[in-house]
Amino acid sequence: MAKRWIKRRTFGLIAALTVIILILHVWNQEDGAIKEASMEMKPIPAECACSDNYNRSYDFCYTLPENRSIRGRRFSCEHLPKLAELGLLETSNLSFVGGDFSSDPVFVTAFSRNHAREAKNLIRTIKRYFGDRYVVVYDLGRVNTSWFKEWKFLEFRSFNFSEYPKPPLMSTTQRDLREAQTTHEDGWNIEHWKENIAECRKAAYLMHGYTGHGIYPATSPEVYKFIPTNFTEIKKPKAKMYEAGFVFAVQTKDTIEEILKW
Repeated sequence: MAKRWIKRRTFGLIAALTVIILILHVWNQEDGAIKEASMEMKPIPAECACSDNYNRSYDFCYTLPENRSIRGRRFSCEHLPKLAELGLLETSNLSFVGGDFSSDPVFVTAFSRNHAREAKNLIRTIKRYFGDRYVVVYDLGRVNTSWFKEWKFLEFRSFNFSEYPKPPLMSTTQRDLREAQTTHEDGWNIEHWKENIAECRKAAYLMHGYTGHGIYPATSPEVYKFIPTNFTEIKKPKAKMYEAGFVFAVQTKDTIEEILKW
């Protein structure tokens, strides 16, 4: 249910900006987690460096996990202030592994007024299984907070659409509508899905909802100029695209540096 309403409405911009990059990175990783040794500080190539006002340099070129010598084009340094604001640059205080996943998680969701009923069902489910766990709710439009006053553990915030350009918002909505109406290009193997969930060891960032199609046919060639990949593997039927609207994320060094930053 949560996957359904998140998919159809626009927190979509965040999914639009992250879904392809997230999937490409997870797919690019070799089986198992990236070793901490591979994350040691290395000199940043001059053509990839972006510096802040304190002359601290950051690598703005994505590297292919299976072959770190393969780099994409540098992303614009104009993004540096926003990444700093989101806490995606400084990771020295984070551990590489997730540690105890049983610690209290924070739930984050978003919806507009016309999806209030689905949202209430979601919150009831969270209440049932996790108790009065802290939930941040982003208002995507005209939500009547009085409808949710029975739950004291909710914090409502307004989503700042002004920080994002209109074209990506529109294209994301069109994409979600297209995916909702398109027949799956290949079968959905529920047994494979159950096996993956049971293992739950692939990464500290797990996506749960299959889009119904592969990564390669749904990705603009321009993306690969910045996010290089293994084209032999990504064209195989097993390289499925997953939604970024419903995820399990652990704040680790790997999650921030290797996924969310991009």
